[in-house]
Amino acid sequence: MTAAPRSGDRAGEPGAPGGAAGRRDGPAGRQDGAAGRQDGAEEARIQVDVSGGLARLVFANPRRRNALTSRMMLDAAAALDRLAADLDVRVLIVSGHGATFSAGADLRGMPGGGGDAPDAAAELFRGLDGFDRPVIAMIRGHCLGAGAAVALHADVRIAAPDSVFGIPAARVGIGYPMPEVKALVAAVGPSAAADLLYTARRVDGAEAHRMGLVTRLAADGDLDAVTASVAESIAANAPLSVRAAKAAIAAVTSPDRPAHRCRAERLLDLCAGSADAKEGARAILEKRPPVFVGR
Repeated sequence: MTAAPRSGDRAGEPGAPGGAAGRRDGPAGRQDGAAGRQDGAEEARIQVDVSGGLARLVFANPRRRNALTSRMMLDAAAALDRLAADLDVRVLIVSGHGATFSAGADLRGMPGGGGDAPDAAAELFRGLDGFDRPVIAMIRGHCLGAGAAVALHADVRIAAPDSVFGIPAARVGIGYPMPEVKALVAAVGPSAAADLLYTARRVDGAEAHRMGLVTRLAADGDLDAVTASVAESIAANAPLSVRAAKAAIAAVTSPDRPAHRCRAERLLDLCAGSADAKEGARAILEKRPPVFVGR
């Protein structure tokens, strides 16, 4: 498979974040909107929607292919903290507005131009890593640099065939942060990670899927439906069991962090004596679907 063609490399690249959100409530669910205030880019914002146990976090910067400003990333980190405190949320879907996931970090926030992009990116990735329920990245179009880093911090990556992945840090003259390199190596292995980082080449959805960068590749036009199906299947399962599984994965993939192991063991113990464990057993005996409450 040949690399996907390059286009518009200057729109964005790895690393940069941001701040305050307003809320509006409607019948479809709770929605938060955070307007960007960086360099007059009033359209740069995040959008948050919560409905029926499913949360959605959308990066919206349409003039710059959803390039991530510092404000957007800090707003997203704050939104993740709020969502983490809402135990009704069982799954989070992260996506980009329109036909693009994210072209990377806004270059106006990169070190050469000043700004707090690296610190803001670190806050966003901290929020993603600390979110104790499944995170699904729904990817269409460009997923580059910092956008690829966001996707790498998700548990599941579902992509459309027209998706384009790349880490052009070497073409901009910056280093890709070590936590994101670790996540890339975990996804694709050291040799494929070296290929992507050294050459800064782009790959399409099919090659990304073969490499392991993408978990599932949706058929043309099916990305939303496939993502919704995966999210709904997760949300239908016992929340404590899913949280315990996520914690256990973190523990076995980070053996140098004993706190991860302690958390996983605590959640596994909670599962054993939970109301949901009793409900699951009853549902099997009664030959009916279980109704889990998260306790």
